[in-house]
Amino acid sequence: MPDDPAAVILEVWLHLGPPLGIEFTLGRPPLYWLTAGGDLYVEGPTPEIWPYRLLPNLLATTLDEAVFAAALEDLAASTLPEVDDLTILEPTGMLADAPLTEFRFNDTAGNAHAIWVEGLFAGAHRDPRVASLKALADRFETAAATAGAYRGDRVQVIVGFDVPPPDPEDRNDLLWPLPEPPARTADGAFPCHVFEGATASRLLELFGNANHATRWVWEDERIFLFARELFPGEDGCRGW
Repeated sequence: MPDDPAAVILEVWLHLGPPLGIEFTLGRPPLYWLTAGGDLYVEGPTPEIWPYRLLPNLLATTLDEAVFAAALEDLAASTLPEVDDLTILEPTGMLADAPLTEFRFNDTAGNAHAIWVEGLFAGAHRDPRVASLKALADRFETAAATAGAYRGDRVQVIVGFDVPPPDPEDRNDLLWPLPEPPARTADGAFPCHVFEGATASRLLELFGNANHATRWVWEDERIFLFARELFPGEDGCRGW
């Protein structure tokens, strides 16, 4: 274990299949984010009311010693800290459009070890490593039930051009909020930015009143923003 209790030892990410629109999947927070001190950060439930709010519901808690010790035992039993190359575990039989759950362990040497599980909770898995990873996720879900709201001091913003417009009755136009004008990339990728300090505070206040039907107006364009607070120790713009 790292000496620094704030060091991030485990990241769990959910990779959703194609049926969902990009406005629901791009830039999503990790499912679970665990530090060496037992601090757990998770994405909480979202009210089933459209349009969904722009900022995801993020929660934080500290695992008690017994739960943290049991989680580390599950982690060891999964062999994740020993994996050298990316390992993908598939269920028995076909499972259409099943999401992939990425478990990523960060060791003290700065190396990342990853296991991806297809259909973690929907598939029939015989590999005992999957049972250990399911048990780990179950412990986190139980702990998250009593977690409190998380408020970060950094915000990740991804600029989404050409995202389909909302229904007219849901339309919610606001003025462009970022310090710099929107700029399309040459390769058509979605620009990603991380803000902190006073800029992050201002943006989070604005985003708290926005939702998935909000379009941010710059000149004659209406642009969608994917925004969320970053967890402690998270660099942001993952994959960019």
